[in-house]
Amino acid sequence: MEITADMVSRARGIVRWPSPVLRERCKPVDPPVMLGGLVERMLKLMRANSGIGLAAPQVGIPARMFVWEVGGESGAVVNPTLSDPQGDVTMEEGCLSLPGVGVAVSRPESVTLIGLTASGDPLHLRATGLLARVWQHEFDHLNGLTLAERMSDAEGIANRRALKRLRSAAKAKKKGR
Repeated sequence: MEITADMVSRARGIVRWPSPVLRERCKPVDPPVMLGGLVERMLKLMRANSGIGLAAPQVGIPARMFVWEVGGESGAVVNPTLSDPQGDVTMEEGCLSLPGVGVAVSRPESVTLIGLTASGDPLHLRATGLLARVWQHEFDHLNGLTLAERMSDAEGIANRRALKRLRSAAKAKKKGR
């Protein structure tokens, strides 16, 4: 998939669940044509919404890339893969596309991230803790998975109001078009 100037210009806000783009398996990206502009736009949106990670489908682009900022260090990866998972930790996660929703998710404590930078250079990083969790959460988005798919029945009940509010907002937006 080639990222075009039109795609970058349309990436102006966070896409909210239950938007269909959040359930798509994203396409590989042909770097580095328009990625610099998209990375900067995504980082700006993520920071403006107090996030620590943001995947391209969350700005309406079904492309295999995401950005992060944890502990003052930011980054972006294109066409990522995750490998060498170790450990297991359960933590409550939130998501910019599902505001007000919290879900306990069990994930490996550390992983290796392999992909490309926005300029097309090879990327090979290892992380433990929160950064590893962010990478895994954003990687889920690239495969069409959100916290809504990870909820237990009890979490579905606990998050019922937030999910109802998001569905209502999506219906209202659709009618307003």
